Amino acid sequence: MFSNHKDLSMVVPNVHLGQIEDREEVIHVQTDNKILILNNECTSELKRERYNNIKMKTLADKDWWVMESENIDESFFENRRIKNLLVKINKLEISDNLIKELGFLAKNELMYLDVSSNQIAAIDLRDFDFSQLKFLNISKNLIQSIKLYDCNLGKLETFHAYRNKLTLFDFCVVKLPSLKVLLLDNNRISKLENFNQTPLPELVELLLEENLLSGTEFLYNKRLEKIVKLRIENNKI
Repeated sequence: MFSNHKDLSMVVPNVHLGQIEDREEVIHVQTDNKILILNNECTSELKRERYNNIKMKTLADKDWWVMESENIDESFFENRRIKNLLVKINKLEISDNLIKELGFLAKNELMYLDVSSNQIAAIDLRDFDFSQLKFLNISKNLIQSIKLYDCNLGKLETFHAYRNKLTLFDFCVVKLPSLKVLLLDNNRISKLENFNQTPLPELVELLLEENLLSGTEFLYNKRLEKIVKLRIENNKI
């Protein structure tokens, strides 16, 4: 690790310093594959942990926090400094890791979240404040059911949940006024619960191929006014 900003700048001349908390400098660094934001003080704490092999490179976007080291799990977020940063950022990508649950995101201001290719087996969207979220990617996990009951997803525009173990996807007549893209392909869904009763005025893309759908009643949602891409091949229709 580097002891000060001068050491870091010698190796990474374009390193960007920003402000997330009052008078607290934040170093934006990059791992071998993806980007990671580390607070200057938390780097010294993490030196003693198993994440000390992260190599630093440069990053320009101070609002983006991306991690892809293939060994990050929930314990990473137990670090106090990481917790403090996590509630301030609005874009987070932790794909291709060992995450099994998302309790560390209960409080957030996220607009973009990618937790694809992890080990998440269950998720209850009611447990999170996703009122600002516009992009959600939970694809390539082990999730078996998703219910949108009582979820505040009014700003959500893109929802990726493909290649899970989904047998149930229930819209629960939730309000999704901004949703444009919904990817549910390559699951085990036999029926889209409450789909026809759910207003989807902005939906333009719906992918449902490689599921177990046996009926076409979901095609009669009269509120699908803007749909331009619909894929339902390789079902039981």
